[in-house]
Amino acid sequence: MSEKRASRQGVKVVVLYSSLSGNTRAMAEHMAAGVHLVPGVTVRVMDAASLEMETLEKADGIAVGSPNYYSYPSGLVKHFFDLAFQNAAFKGKPYVAFSTHGGGGGVSAILDRLAKSLGMKRVGEGLDILGAPGGDQVKACRKLGQVLATASA
Repeated sequence: MSEKRASRQGVKVVVLYSSLSGNTRAMAEHMAAGVHLVPGVTVRVMDAASLEMETLEKADGIAVGSPNYYSYPSGLVKHFFDLAFQNAAFKGKPYVAFSTHGGGGGVSAILDRLAKSLGMKRVGEGLDILGAPGGDQVKACRKLGQVLATASA
């Protein structure tokens, strides 16, 4: 563990999401369950409608999730990236992306491009899920949360 992280009380991951239907929120909660599998890592699930930039700046790792709105992330999630632009606190920070859609998919790749513009470090392949997560998709969400937590520790 790095000296920077050792001086803090544990490692913190934030799962940031936006959701109207509840599908992306369900993904966020499954990601958080995966984070909990890594000892010493705590997680906070944050709705982008209640964005707390200071919490995100201090996080050791961030999962960012959005529904697919016309092949683009929600405005609330995009607002995070707008506020974080040129903020050194995000440079090198581990992240993963996830999204839900009604048939289009591909928003996790857009989240990847936005995160890359901040200098964040992708630590796992993004997930795009049609509708609500179920079965193996729930396992994939938990696994991605665990990957992020491990990379953040």
